[in-house]
Amino acid sequence: MFSFHRIKYLFLITVTLFFLSACTGGSEEPKVDISVFLSSASEFLDVGQFQAAIIESRNAIQSAPDDARGHISLAEVYIEIGQSKEATKLLEPLNASSADFYLTLAKGYLRSGKLRSAGDVLTANAAVFAARETDYNLLKAELEFARGRFEDAKEAFEVVLVSDGQNTDASMGLARVDVAQREFDVAEAKVDEVLVQEPENATALLFASSLQARKGNLLAAEDRLMDAVAATPSTDI
Repeated sequence: MFSFHRIKYLFLITVTLFFLSACTGGSEEPKVDISVFLSSASEFLDVGQFQAAIIESRNAIQSAPDDARGHISLAEVYIEIGQSKEATKLLEPLNASSADFYLTLAKGYLRSGKLRSAGDVLTANAAVFAARETDYNLLKAELEFARGRFEDAKEAFEVVLVSDGQNTDASMGLARVDVAQREFDVAEAKVDEVLVQEPENATALLFASSLQARKGNLLAAEDRLMDAVAATPSTDI
């Protein structure tokens, strides 16, 4: 039989364990879901509403300071509006290892003119990009183009088109290579193909305008330029 003192002892242990469990559970802060902020920031970025994208990205950072996704989202906006140095300053202190993180950091370095740093990021983390192969190859091609290695850039753009024949970024990249190698007619043909796919592609329209101006077809260049202006979204910056 249990003695009174033994029952009292077991009771005290049970109560103590209960309160310890309650204290431990209460010390854990609930995880904040910032996906709504990130989704809104991405949508605003796509339509050129950069101020709103910045606000939503900062909301994500404020809600979850240790979550790298909010910082990456803000860095993407900075890069888009030409503040690439601010983007890299934001990302460099982070302890992150996702493909999104490395791609955004490399792009920030590239757009800041830090070609060696961009190359180091891509080379050191190549295995991470398996699920983002298209984005990796596009960025690699941009880097090679910036270095003046046009054949290497061409090869990287062509790798993208092998897996995604409708990728207009790769097609426009090849057109840029053609112009750099003074293959203007070849470049024009590629741009025309892009415009068949996407008649309101502002980048392609601007490129087509510059090619027509180079040939001395100023009226055609003006028409393309006006089409590009009409196709360019209205932005708040």
